[in-house]
Amino acid sequence: MLLWIGWGLATLLIGLLVVALAARQLRTATDLIRAETGRVAVFGLLGLVVPPLVAVLAMVTLVGIPAGIGVLIVGWPMLAFAGYLVGALWIGEWIQGRRRQSAPAKARPYGAMLIGLLVAFVLGFVPLLTFLISFFGVGAVLLAGWRTVRHGGAPAAVPVVQPSPVAA
Repeated sequence: MLLWIGWGLATLLIGLLVVALAARQLRTATDLIRAETGRVAVFGLLGLVVPPLVAVLAMVTLVGIPAGIGVLIVGWPMLAFAGYLVGALWIGEWIQGRRRQSAPAKARPYGAMLIGLLVAFVLGFVPLLTFLISFFGVGAVLLAGWRTVRHGGAPAAVPVVQPSPVAA
């Protein structure tokens, strides 16, 4: 139990640090989950299958063994963790409702990350839910990265659909 709490606190601190350092990139990825769920799922599936396949193919050669092991032991888990953080932020934003936040909260979504990680932490008792959070987060990270590479360093704009205000 103490290990689980320690892991949760470390994840929370890392999540808040990532918000401080990469809020724009996180926003891009969470917008993709909301706006292009199908593409995010396809990229999530690619993120699930391609890294171990590439690692195993690299390990066929003697020179590729260190790279393959590095992908399996370091690269792939780091991608899954980054996806978990993006998925948790998306959950936090969904719970908070981004339309009600002030400008500083939109710029650096500390509250949304805190809420999302706490919810994801509790949902962690069901391993399938943790997998789904990471799966969609990985898809969003890979899709945002793909678009950044294709567009020369700046991610492509994600169309954001704003709900129409309801008249009182």
